[in-house]
Amino acid sequence: ETDAFARWEAAQELFLRSVMARAVQSEEPAAASRAEALLIEGIRKTLASGLDEGVCAKVISPPELQRLGEEAWGPTGAERWGPVDALSLSSSLLDVKRAVGSKLQTELHECYMLQRILEADEQATNQQWDSKQVGRRSLKNACLAFMACTDDDELRGLSMAQAV
Repeated sequence: ETDAFARWEAAQELFLRSVMARAVQSEEPAAASRAEALLIEGIRKTLASGLDEGVCAKVISPPELQRLGEEAWGPTGAERWGPVDALSLSSSLLDVKRAVGSKLQTELHECYMLQRILEADEQATNQQWDSKQVGRRSLKNACLAFMACTDDDELRGLSMAQAV
C-alpha cells in the first residue's frame, strides 16, 4: 500500500487481530498466525520502504492498550471477540511486540542504528529541531520498543542504555 494512512490503518487492524487472537486464545490459530505473519511482513516492508521517518514510526507502532480495550469492551467487542480480560489483553500486546521484535531483530536494529547515527550527525552540526528530526527520534524509539521485548541481551541492552 502506498497511501500512508491506509498503511497505518491496515497495520492497526493487523495489530488488533494479532493481540485479540492471543487474548481470547482464538479457536482459529491459523487465522491468528496469519494475521501476525502479515503484520510482521508489513512492518518489514514499511521499514524498508523509505517512507518519511515520522510516518514510518506511526505505522509500525502498536495501538495503545486503551485503544485495544475500547475495541474489546466497546459496543461490538463481545460479538467480535468474545470475553477478554485486561490482563490477557496486556500480556497479549507484549507477546505480539515480542514476536515482532524477535522476527525482525536485524531490520529493527539496522533502522535503530541508522536513526541514531543521523541524530548524532544532526546534533554535531547544532541543527535546530524540526519535524524530520522528531520523526527520526520517533522511529528510533519505535524500533527500540520492539527490541526491548526480545530475549536478545544486546538489543535489550540498547534500550537500557537509551533509558539512562
